Amino acid sequence: MNEEEKIALFDAYLKGELSGDHLHDLEKLLDKSEEFRAEFEAYQLFANQIKSGEEYGRINKKLRKIHHELYTQKKKPLLLRPVFLTIASAAAIITLLVTVVPNLLNTGSENAVAANDYQELNGDAEAAEEATEIYVEYDSIENNKDSSDNMGEYESEAIDALDQSIAYSQQKEPKGTCFLISNAGYFITAKHLVKKRKIVRIQQKELDMAINTEVIYRDSVLDFAILRCSKSKSELFGRVPYRIMKNDPSLGEDVFTLGFPKPEVVYTKGTVSSENGFRSDSLTYEISMPANKGNSGAPLFGDRGNLAGFIVANNSKKQSVTYVVKPSYIHQIISDIDDYNIDLSNNYSKTSSKRATLIEAFRPFVFEVH
Repeated sequence: MNEEEKIALFDAYLKGELSGDHLHDLEKLLDKSEEFRAEFEAYQLFANQIKSGEEYGRINKKLRKIHHELYTQKKKPLLLRPVFLTIASAAAIITLLVTVVPNLLNTGSENAVAANDYQELNGDAEAAEEATEIYVEYDSIENNKDSSDNMGEYESEAIDALDQSIAYSQQKEPKGTCFLISNAGYFITAKHLVKKRKIVRIQQKELDMAINTEVIYRDSVLDFAILRCSKSKSELFGRVPYRIMKNDPSLGEDVFTLGFPKPEVVYTKGTVSSENGFRSDSLTYEISMPANKGNSGAPLFGDRGNLAGFIVANNSKKQSVTYVVKPSYIHQIISDIDDYNIDLSNNYSKTSSKRATLIEAFRPFVFEVH
Protein backbone atom coordinates (compact mmCIF):
# COMPACT_ATOMS: atom_id res chain seq x y z
CA MET A 1 0.00 0.00 0.00
CA ASN A 2 1.56 3.28 -1.10
CA GLU A 3 1.25 6.56 0.82
CA GLU A 4 -1.62 7.92 -1.28
CA GLU A 5 -3.68 4.76 -0.82
CA LYS A 6 -2.92 4.73 2.90
CA ILE A 7 -4.03 8.35 3.36
CA ALA A 8 -7.18 7.81 1.33
CA LEU A 9 -7.98 4.80 3.53
CA PHE A 10 -7.42 6.81 6.73
CA ASP A 11 -9.57 9.62 5.42
CA ALA A 12 -12.42 7.27 4.51
CA TYR A 13 -12.24 5.62 7.94
CA LEU A 14 -12.43 8.94 9.79
CA LYS A 15 -15.41 10.00 7.67
CA GLY A 16 -17.22 6.73 8.48
CA GLU A 17 -17.26 5.63 4.87
CA LEU A 18 -15.81 2.15 5.46
CA SER A 19 -18.02 -0.85 6.12
CA GLY A 20 -18.04 -4.64 5.92
CA ASP A 21 -14.80 -6.41 5.13
CA HIS A 22 -12.93 -3.14 4.44
CA LEU A 23 -13.71 -1.83 7.93
CA HIS A 24 -12.88 -5.20 9.53
CA ASP A 25 -9.55 -5.48 7.68
CA LEU A 26 -8.47 -1.96 8.62
CA GLU A 27 -9.31 -2.38 12.32
CA LYS A 28 -7.49 -5.72 12.34
CA LEU A 29 -4.41 -4.09 10.81
CA LEU A 30 -4.53 -1.28 13.38
CA ASP A 31 -4.52 -3.87 16.17
CA LYS A 32 -1.66 -5.93 14.78
CA SER A 33 0.77 -3.29 13.47
CA GLU A 34 2.12 -0.67 15.85
CA GLU A 35 3.80 1.16 12.97
CA PHE A 36 0.55 1.30 10.98
CA ARG A 37 -1.37 2.51 14.05
CA ALA A 38 1.25 5.21 14.67
CA GLU A 39 0.85 6.43 11.08
CA PHE A 40 -2.93 6.49 11.49
CA GLU A 41 -2.76 8.40 14.78
CA ALA A 42 -0.39 10.96 13.26
CA TYR A 43 -2.79 11.49 10.37
CA GLN A 44 -5.77 11.72 12.74
CA LEU A 45 -3.98 14.34 14.86
CA PHE A 46 -3.10 16.33 11.78
CA ALA A 47 -6.70 16.22 10.55
CA ASN A 48 -7.96 17.39 13.94
CA GLN A 49 -5.49 20.26 13.95
CA ILE A 50 -6.71 21.39 10.56
CA LYS A 51 -10.25 21.22 11.89
CA SER A 52 -9.49 23.22 15.03
CA GLY A 53 -7.06 25.66 13.45
CA GLU A 54 -7.53 26.63 9.82
CA GLU A 55 -11.20 25.74 9.62
CA TYR A 56 -11.96 27.58 12.86
CA GLY A 57 -10.48 30.75 11.42
CA ARG A 58 -12.53 30.47 8.24
CA ILE A 59 -15.76 29.74 10.09
CA ASN A 60 -15.17 32.53 12.57
CA LYS A 61 -14.76 34.93 9.64
CA LYS A 62 -17.98 33.63 8.07
CA LEU A 63 -19.88 34.04 11.34
CA ARG A 64 -18.71 37.62 11.65
CA LYS A 65 -19.91 38.28 8.11
CA ILE A 66 -23.30 36.80 9.03
CA HIS A 67 -23.34 38.98 12.12
CA HIS A 68 -22.64 42.07 10.03
CA GLU A 69 -25.83 41.32 8.10
CA LEU A 70 -28.00 40.23 11.03
CA TYR A 71 -27.11 42.15 14.18
CA THR A 72 -29.44 45.09 13.55
CA GLN A 73 -32.51 42.90 13.06
CA LYS A 74 -34.98 42.55 15.91
CA LYS A 75 -34.67 38.90 16.83
CA LYS A 76 -34.79 36.68 19.85
CA PRO A 77 -31.40 35.54 21.16
CA LEU A 78 -29.67 33.75 18.32
CA LEU A 79 -27.17 30.96 18.88
CA LEU A 80 -24.82 30.13 16.05
CA ARG A 81 -22.99 26.88 16.69
CA PRO A 82 -20.03 26.48 14.36
CA VAL A 83 -20.16 23.13 12.60
CA PHE A 84 -16.72 22.40 11.29
CA LEU A 85 -16.39 21.59 7.62
CA THR A 86 -15.48 18.04 6.70
CA ILE A 87 -11.82 17.15 6.66
CA ALA A 88 -10.04 18.42 3.57
CA SER A 89 -10.07 16.14 0.56
CA ALA A 90 -7.64 13.24 0.41
CA ALA A 91 -5.85 14.84 -2.54
CA ALA A 92 -5.26 18.06 -0.62
CA ILE A 93 -4.06 16.16 2.45
CA ILE A 94 -1.73 14.06 0.30
CA THR A 95 -0.15 17.21 -1.10
CA LEU A 96 0.33 18.59 2.38
CA LEU A 97 1.86 15.36 3.66
CA VAL A 98 4.23 14.97 0.75
CA THR A 99 5.53 18.55 1.01
CA VAL A 100 5.54 19.10 4.77
CA VAL A 101 5.94 15.66 6.34
CA PRO A 102 8.76 16.79 8.65
CA ASN A 103 6.47 19.50 10.08
CA LEU A 104 3.32 17.42 10.12
CA LEU A 105 2.44 18.08 13.73
CA ASN A 106 3.58 21.70 13.85
CA THR A 107 1.43 23.23 11.11
CA GLY A 108 -1.95 22.81 12.80
CA SER A 109 -0.68 23.76 16.24
CA GLU A 110 0.72 27.06 14.93
CA ASN A 111 -2.68 27.95 13.55
CA ALA A 112 -4.32 27.09 16.85
CA VAL A 113 -1.81 29.23 18.74
CA ALA A 114 -2.46 32.16 16.42
CA ALA A 115 -6.12 32.08 17.38
CA ASN A 116 -5.08 32.70 20.99
CA ASP A 117 -3.18 35.91 20.16
CA TYR A 118 -6.44 37.85 20.51
CA GLN A 119 -6.57 38.81 24.20
CA GLU A 120 -9.52 40.45 25.94
CA LEU A 121 -8.39 43.14 28.37
CA ASN A 122 -10.39 42.05 31.38
CA GLY A 123 -8.99 43.23 34.69
CA ASP A 124 -10.39 40.13 36.42
CA ALA A 125 -8.57 37.09 35.08
CA GLU A 126 -11.21 34.74 36.47
CA ALA A 127 -13.99 36.54 34.65
CA ALA A 128 -12.82 35.57 31.17
CA GLU A 129 -15.63 33.86 29.33
CA GLU A 130 -15.23 30.39 27.88
CA ALA A 131 -14.97 30.51 24.10
CA THR A 132 -16.57 27.15 23.36
CA GLU A 133 -19.20 28.70 21.12
CA ILE A 134 -19.47 31.71 18.87
CA TYR A 135 -22.83 33.29 19.35
CA VAL A 136 -24.88 36.43 19.01
CA GLU A 137 -27.41 37.33 21.66
CA TYR A 138 -29.86 40.20 21.81
CA ASP A 139 -31.02 40.58 25.39
CA SER A 140 -32.62 43.95 24.72
CA ILE A 141 -35.36 42.63 22.49
CA GLU A 142 -37.29 40.18 24.64
CA ASN A 143 -35.87 39.43 28.08
CA ASN A 144 -35.18 43.00 29.16
CA LYS A 145 -37.89 44.88 27.32
CA ASP A 146 -39.76 47.48 29.36
CA SER A 147 -43.38 46.65 30.12
CA SER A 148 -44.39 50.31 29.86
CA ASP A 149 -44.83 52.28 26.66
CA ASN A 150 -43.06 55.14 28.38
CA MET A 151 -39.36 54.30 27.95
CA GLY A 152 -38.46 56.94 30.54
CA GLU A 153 -39.85 54.70 33.29
CA TYR A 154 -37.73 51.74 34.28
CA GLU A 155 -40.22 49.01 35.10
CA SER A 156 -37.85 46.08 35.24
CA GLU A 157 -36.80 43.51 37.81
CA ALA A 158 -33.68 45.58 38.46
CA ILE A 159 -35.39 48.81 39.50
CA ASP A 160 -34.66 48.40 43.23
CA ALA A 161 -30.98 47.74 42.56
CA LEU A 162 -30.74 50.70 40.18
CA ASP A 163 -32.14 53.12 42.75
CA GLN A 164 -30.03 51.74 45.57
CA SER A 165 -27.49 54.18 47.04
CA ILE A 166 -23.93 52.78 47.08
CA ALA A 167 -20.66 54.46 47.97
CA TYR A 168 -17.54 54.92 45.87
CA SER A 169 -14.78 52.51 46.90
CA GLN A 170 -11.11 52.06 46.03
CA GLN A 171 -10.90 48.59 47.59
CA LYS A 172 -11.06 46.64 44.31
CA GLU A 173 -9.25 46.93 41.01
CA PRO A 174 -11.52 47.85 38.07
CA LYS A 175 -12.39 45.00 35.71
CA GLY A 176 -12.60 47.45 32.84
CA THR A 177 -14.07 50.69 31.58
CA CYS A 178 -17.39 52.05 30.35
CA PHE A 179 -18.43 55.49 29.16
CA LEU A 180 -21.60 57.54 28.98
CA ILE A 181 -23.13 57.76 25.53
CA SER A 182 -26.31 59.62 26.46
CA ASN A 183 -27.07 61.86 29.43
CA ALA A 184 -30.30 59.85 29.81
CA GLY A 185 -28.11 57.29 31.59
CA TYR A 186 -26.87 54.91 28.87
CA PHE A 187 -23.32 53.56 28.85
CA ILE A 188 -21.27 51.48 26.41
CA THR A 189 -18.75 48.83 27.41
CA ALA A 190 -17.25 45.53 26.23
CA LYS A 191 -19.60 42.57 26.55
CA HIS A 192 -16.93 40.26 27.99
CA LEU A 193 -16.78 42.51 31.07
CA VAL A 194 -20.44 41.98 31.97
CA LYS A 195 -20.81 38.40 30.73
CA LYS A 196 -24.34 37.27 31.70
CA ARG A 197 -24.84 39.62 34.64
CA LYS A 198 -28.03 41.69 34.79
CA ILE A 199 -26.68 44.27 37.24
CA VAL A 200 -23.22 45.84 36.91
CA ARG A 201 -21.65 48.26 39.36
CA ILE A 202 -19.78 51.24 37.89
CA GLN A 203 -18.11 54.17 39.59
CA GLN A 204 -16.40 57.48 38.94
CA LYS A 205 -13.67 58.89 41.19
CA GLU A 206 -13.89 62.56 40.14
CA LEU A 207 -17.65 62.58 40.76
CA ASP A 208 -17.29 60.47 43.92
CA MET A 209 -20.10 58.37 42.44
CA ALA A 210 -20.91 54.66 42.45
CA ILE A 211 -24.10 53.36 40.86
CA ASN A 212 -25.73 50.14 39.73
CA THR A 213 -26.58 49.73 36.07
CA GLU A 214 -28.71 47.24 34.19
CA VAL A 215 -27.40 45.38 31.13
CA ILE A 216 -30.01 46.03 28.46
CA TYR A 217 -28.13 44.86 25.36
CA ARG A 218 -25.28 42.44 24.80
CA ASP A 219 -23.69 41.17 21.63
CA SER A 220 -21.01 38.48 21.85
CA VAL A 221 -19.63 38.70 18.32
CA LEU A 222 -19.13 42.45 18.32
CA ASP A 223 -18.22 42.33 22.05
CA PHE A 224 -20.67 45.15 22.66
CA ALA A 225 -22.85 45.85 25.71
CA ILE A 226 -25.12 48.71 26.71
CA LEU A 227 -25.82 49.58 30.34
CA ARG A 228 -28.33 52.01 31.81
CA CYS A 229 -28.79 53.55 35.22
CA SER A 230 -32.00 54.72 36.87
CA LYS A 231 -33.72 57.91 35.81
CA SER A 232 -32.89 59.60 39.11
CA LYS A 233 -29.17 58.83 38.68
CA SER A 234 -29.16 60.00 35.06
CA GLU A 235 -30.27 63.46 36.18
CA LEU A 236 -26.82 63.89 37.73
CA PHE A 237 -25.10 63.90 34.32
CA GLY A 238 -24.56 66.86 32.05
CA ARG A 239 -24.46 66.88 28.27
CA VAL A 240 -22.10 64.35 26.76
CA PRO A 241 -19.23 66.37 25.19
CA TYR A 242 -18.54 64.06 22.25
CA ARG A 243 -20.45 62.69 19.28
CA ILE A 244 -19.92 59.42 17.45
CA MET A 245 -17.79 59.81 14.33
CA LYS A 246 -19.85 59.55 11.17
CA ASN A 247 -16.99 57.80 9.35
CA ASP A 248 -14.44 55.34 10.66
CA PRO A 249 -11.03 56.90 11.37
CA SER A 250 -8.46 56.93 8.59
CA LEU A 251 -5.15 55.12 8.42
CA GLY A 252 -2.51 57.14 10.25
CA GLU A 253 -5.01 59.22 12.24
CA ASP A 254 -4.04 60.09 15.82
CA VAL A 255 -6.30 58.73 18.57
CA PHE A 256 -6.34 58.64 22.36
CA THR A 257 -8.17 56.83 25.13
CA LEU A 258 -9.14 57.27 28.77
CA GLY A 259 -9.46 54.03 30.72
CA PHE A 260 -8.97 52.23 33.99
CA PRO A 261 -6.08 49.75 33.97
CA LYS A 262 -5.78 50.91 37.61
CA PRO A 263 -8.17 52.70 40.02
CA GLU A 264 -7.56 56.10 38.42
CA VAL A 265 -8.10 57.28 34.89
CA VAL A 266 -5.15 56.72 32.54
CA TYR A 267 -4.54 58.60 29.29
CA THR A 268 -2.91 56.78 26.36
CA LYS A 269 -2.36 57.94 22.79
CA GLY A 270 -1.86 56.01 19.58
CA THR A 271 -2.30 55.89 15.81
CA VAL A 272 -4.62 53.96 13.49
CA SER A 273 -2.32 51.30 12.02
CA SER A 274 -4.83 49.16 10.06
CA GLU A 275 -8.35 49.74 8.81
CA ASN A 276 -9.34 46.21 9.89
CA GLY A 277 -8.71 44.26 13.09
CA PHE A 278 -7.50 40.83 14.13
CA ARG A 279 -7.12 38.55 11.10
CA SER A 280 -8.62 41.30 8.91
CA ASP A 281 -11.83 41.39 10.94
CA SER A 282 -14.00 44.11 9.35
CA LEU A 283 -15.96 44.84 12.55
CA THR A 284 -12.90 46.30 14.26
CA TYR A 285 -9.75 48.20 13.36
CA GLU A 286 -6.21 48.15 14.69
CA ILE A 287 -4.33 50.91 16.46
CA SER A 288 -0.69 51.18 17.40
CA MET A 289 -1.10 51.78 21.12
CA PRO A 290 -0.40 49.79 24.29
CA ALA A 291 -3.47 48.59 26.19
CA ASN A 292 -3.53 46.76 29.51
CA LYS A 293 -6.08 44.75 31.43
CA GLY A 294 -8.76 47.18 32.51
CA ASN A 295 -8.70 49.07 29.19
CA SER A 296 -11.51 46.92 27.76
CA GLY A 297 -14.57 49.04 27.09
CA ALA A 298 -12.58 52.28 27.15
CA PRO A 299 -13.64 54.96 24.67
CA LEU A 300 -11.27 55.90 21.89
CA PHE A 301 -11.34 59.50 20.66
CA GLY A 302 -10.15 60.98 17.40
CA ASP A 303 -7.74 63.89 17.31
CA ARG A 304 -10.67 66.32 17.16
CA GLY A 305 -12.38 64.74 20.13
CA ASN A 306 -15.29 62.75 18.72
CA LEU A 307 -15.83 59.08 19.61
CA ALA A 308 -13.76 56.80 17.35
CA GLY A 309 -14.85 53.47 18.89
CA PHE A 310 -14.05 51.50 22.04
CA ILE A 311 -11.30 49.06 22.98
CA VAL A 312 -12.04 45.33 23.17
CA ALA A 313 -8.70 43.49 22.99
CA ASN A 314 -5.01 43.50 22.17
CA ASN A 315 -2.61 41.10 20.50
CA SER A 316 -0.73 39.14 23.15
CA LYS A 317 2.08 38.29 20.71
CA LYS A 318 2.63 41.76 19.24
CA GLN A 319 3.63 44.80 21.23
CA SER A 320 1.29 47.83 21.17
CA VAL A 321 -1.36 46.27 18.89
CA THR A 322 -4.88 47.01 20.13
CA TYR A 323 -8.28 46.32 18.56
CA VAL A 324 -11.18 48.78 18.54
CA VAL A 325 -14.86 48.40 17.56
CA LYS A 326 -15.57 50.75 14.67
CA PRO A 327 -17.74 53.83 15.38
CA SER A 328 -19.93 53.07 12.37
CA TYR A 329 -21.18 49.91 14.12
CA ILE A 330 -21.75 51.74 17.40
CA HIS A 331 -23.87 54.34 15.65
CA GLN A 332 -25.83 51.76 13.69
CA ILE A 333 -26.61 49.57 16.70
CA ILE A 334 -27.78 52.51 18.81
CA SER A 335 -29.88 53.83 15.94
CA ASP A 336 -31.59 50.49 15.40
CA ILE A 337 -32.43 49.62 19.03
CA ASP A 338 -35.95 50.99 19.22
CA ASP A 339 -36.73 49.31 22.55
CA TYR A 340 -34.98 52.00 24.57
CA ASN A 341 -34.93 55.00 22.27
CA ILE A 342 -31.37 56.08 23.06
CA ASP A 343 -31.34 59.77 22.19
CA LEU A 344 -27.95 61.20 21.20
CA SER A 345 -29.25 64.55 19.99
CA ASN A 346 -28.20 66.33 23.17
CA ASN A 347 -24.54 65.31 22.73
CA TYR A 348 -22.14 67.97 21.45
CA SER A 349 -18.59 68.06 20.11
CA LYS A 350 -16.10 69.64 22.47
CA THR A 351 -13.48 71.31 20.31
CA SER A 352 -10.02 72.38 21.39
CA SER A 353 -6.52 72.36 19.99
CA LYS A 354 -5.23 71.33 23.43
CA ARG A 355 -5.43 67.64 24.30
CA ALA A 356 -5.48 68.43 28.03
CA THR A 357 -8.65 70.49 27.57
CA LEU A 358 -10.40 67.56 25.88
CA ILE A 359 -9.27 65.16 28.59
CA GLU A 360 -10.60 67.44 31.31
CA ALA A 361 -13.97 67.62 29.55
CA PHE A 362 -14.22 63.86 28.86
CA ARG A 363 -12.96 62.24 32.06
CA PRO A 364 -16.16 62.76 34.15
CA PHE A 365 -18.01 60.64 31.56
CA VAL A 366 -15.64 57.64 31.77
CA PHE A 367 -16.38 55.08 34.52
CA GLU A 368 -14.78 52.05 36.13
CA VAL A 369 -16.57 48.71 35.65
CA HIS A 370 -16.68 46.39 38.69
